[in-house]
Amino acid sequence: MNLGWQSGFALYRDREHAWLGGVCAGIAHYLGVSRAAVRLAAVVALFFFALPTVTVYVALAIVLPARPPRAFANAAEEDFWRGVAREPRQTASALRQRYRELEYRLQRLERAATSEAVMLRRRFRDLGEEP
Repeated sequence: MNLGWQSGFALYRDREHAWLGGVCAGIAHYLGVSRAAVRLAAVVALFFFALPTVTVYVALAIVLPARPPRAFANAAEEDFWRGVAREPRQTASALRQRYRELEYRLQRLERAATSEAVMLRRRFRDLGEEP
């Protein structure tokens, strides 16, 4: 498993779904939109801005790495990293909230385990076990 890859949701060329170099497919995957929409936008840009569009496409085809065959262990992991890439503050906020909830549950459990009623039940139980 490539740990460098899992540090974030990266932009890459998607050769598996490529028509030419995989740039549009990679951008679509990164943004979480349809490949057809990105390809349509590229064709429209090609008509209005032919030279810049071709230049950017070729540059991205050269610069962007190809997508690894198994970039994520499962779909849930991929969705998590996509969220981190799009809105890292929201992801951090959601994680803080989750940890607060877990801390609150742990505190309730500790209070219940160390309450006077539990201690009293233990003492009565221990009284019955003495030889």
